[in-house]
Amino acid sequence: MAHRVLGAAAPTILLAPDSFKGTFTAREVAEALAAGVRAAGARPDRCPVADGGEGTMDVLLAGWAAPSPTPTSTTRSAAP
Repeated sequence: MAHRVLGAAAPTILLAPDSFKGTFTAREVAEALAAGVRAAGARPDRCPVADGGEGTMDVLLAGWAAPSPTPTSTTRSAAP
């Protein structure tokens, strides 16, 4: 059951979690937190973050709505 003050608009809560190393991605943590915020009657604003380590590329690609890059390698002569 949501708790709200009569006549008040639901507040928006910013959620900016990092990943839980080796267990949950920043996006998964943000979604879990958002479920709790919605259950409390507020509106979640999810913004997963990364500190430059594990999960950074996932956060950047999600923010840009970009596909994951396909790594390629070349020889010293630049031939694929």
